[in-house]
Amino acid sequence: MYQDGSIEISFHLFHLTGLPFDPYELVDIAVANVISILIFGKRFEYDDTLLKTLLDVMHQSSEMAVGPWALLYNAMPLVRRLPLPHQRILTTMKKIDDFIEKEVEEHKATLVLGEPRDLTDAYLEEIQKAERKGSSFEEEQLRISVSELFVAGTETTAGTLRWGFLYLMAFPEIQEECWKEINAVLGNNASLKYEDREHLPYTNAVIHEIQRISNVAALGIPHAPIKDVQLFGYTIPKVTGRQNGEEQSAQRVYEIAPPGMRIWGHYRTGEMFWVGDKEALGFSGPPALLFASHPNKQGQVKKQTP
Repeated sequence: MYQDGSIEISFHLFHLTGLPFDPYELVDIAVANVISILIFGKRFEYDDTLLKTLLDVMHQSSEMAVGPWALLYNAMPLVRRLPLPHQRILTTMKKIDDFIEKEVEEHKATLVLGEPRDLTDAYLEEIQKAERKGSSFEEEQLRISVSELFVAGTETTAGTLRWGFLYLMAFPEIQEECWKEINAVLGNNASLKYEDREHLPYTNAVIHEIQRISNVAALGIPHAPIKDVQLFGYTIPKVTGRQNGEEQSAQRVYEIAPPGMRIWGHYRTGEMFWVGDKEALGFSGPPALLFASHPNKQGQVKKQTP
């Protein structure tokens, strides 16, 4: 599945050989298709107007979500019903909500128990089991989870891939080292898979460093304890909101790196600075797609400036 996304990118890049181009839409669609196959079992054509509309909505919503009106919306509940610009966020997101609702209803109508086609089918089966056993699985949670995967997964992964293209062009010697390692380990005709990362420490380190230095999400996902917690002598009250400053954490990692290990060299010690694979669904898929795409052996595509 992840290879399909990288192959799609390579296929379209071959038709642009020698020409300058903007990879923004190309990467967006490739990533969205991988996530769509995972959660809906379907992919979109590159000229699909619905997908392009959804991607536009995602970008608009993301820009507005970190703008001043969104901050005002979160800080002052009294203004939430006023006809101010923050209402656009709710309007644009409704288009995605309607799309998710339609997909879930279609899956419910065609569901065959024991034969899940995708994540949505698997979740719907769990909902039916929950009705017998008693569980937190419910349709509203399914819609929220699928929406977060589709929106957040597409935005962050596509953004990281674009940064990856930029850094590989800016550091052609690094790109060349990746190619040498891949050729030495897999051969010239091998198709790069996520599982190969264990045998490609340099390439894996480059991808992790791109994820760190590009930092497409300034803040982490909000968390709050469900009960009072004691931590290092401090009491953290129940429902105390917390967000990690990802940008500060990433910069701190760079500052503590020993001399000679910064940027691309830390792979030699076997000690990665990144925390590794994330278990949450929203974060476990993107690294796999990143690995299958940087650089892509299937299409033998190299990135360079015009």
